[in-house]
Parts: sequence; C-alpha cells; structure tokens
Amino acid sequence: IRMVLQQGIRLAIAGSIIGVVGAIFLRNVASSVLYGLSVADPFILAVAPFVMVTVTILACWLPARRATRIDPMNALHYE
Repeated sequence: IRMVLQQGIRLAIAGSIIGVVGAIFLRNVASSVLYGLSVADPFILAVAPFVMVTVTILACWLPARRATRIDPMNALHYE
C-alpha cells in the first residue's frame, strides 16, 4: 500500500507544483477568464492543490487496500 501511495502522492505533488507555478505565470490570461476571483489569491492557490492531493490519496489507497485482501496464489492462478 505504501508503494502505491508514494507513487500517487509524488505525481499529485508534482502536478500541484506545476499547476501553481503555471497559475502564477499565467495570471494575466486567467484573470480575463475568471470573473470575480483573483488569480493570485493565496486561499485558492492553497486549497486547490490540497484537494487534489487528498483525492489522489483516496484514489490510490482504496484500490491498494482492496488488492491486499486477495490471496496472491489465487490471483496468479487466474492469470
């Protein structure tokens, strides 16, 4: 489970960093699309990556937990 979570969290954090840096650099373009929101709003720049990482943890943990309940010999038998 730890290996699956590490790989998923690593990708989510990398994507969050790229997204926040991209939002900061492209704030002029984004401000014309987002009405009533500031692109440099620290709340939005903190909550969006937090939500993404949280969803990634759940999306990795649930299938990994379920996979640990399967007997490896039965899984290999079906392959």
